[in-house]
Amino acid sequence: MACRLQARPPAGRVPALPPFRGPCLLYSSADHEADVATLHSLSDDRRRHVTLPGPPFRGRYVVGSSRGWLATADEQSELLLVNPVTRAQVALPPVKIMRNLSLLLAGADKTLHSYVLHYMDVAAGCRNNYRHREQEFCDPDEARFLLYMRVAFSGDPSSGYRVVVIVHHFQEQLSFARIGDNQWTWIHGEDVRYLGIFLYFNSKIN
Repeated sequence: MACRLQARPPAGRVPALPPFRGPCLLYSSADHEADVATLHSLSDDRRRHVTLPGPPFRGRYVVGSSRGWLATADEQSELLLVNPVTRAQVALPPVKIMRNLSLLLAGADKTLHSYVLHYMDVAAGCRNNYRHREQEFCDPDEARFLLYMRVAFSGDPSSGYRVVVIVHHFQEQLSFARIGDNQWTWIHGEDVRYLGIFLYFNSKIN
């Protein structure tokens, strides 16, 4: 995917890469380890290889980007925001507490077997009892393709109070959380549906 680079990250972060001209392509290459991302400058054809925090970048699904940050879903469908230049990473509330999802556990040790996605009564903000048999069973690494159509956020996640919004593929509904929250908030109401995302923060529309 293409992204733009910030040459001077704020103080206090992990040391950033040397100055590097954007825009660039970001990808995982088979000739490097799974946790290494390659930044390929389209301006001067230079490449930088960056070791990112775990879980491995190669196994992640990119579902959004803003201001040099990527929204990624790992192989357990957990959401992480990561900046490939500063190598900073922010974890978001766990997927298991999303209102439209439950867990199917297996064995004596109760290991995660699959996720169950439920149809929601959008007006009431709860599971639809009339469609309780219409469920989607997904392996942990497959749920992310139904859970996340798009993830957007209202600014640099490392700078404090920011809002993250999920557009779910499943029913095209919305959830949001603030950086530091421990749960997702489901947005519900009559005729709620995804048309587009505008995040208003500090007098700026993103």
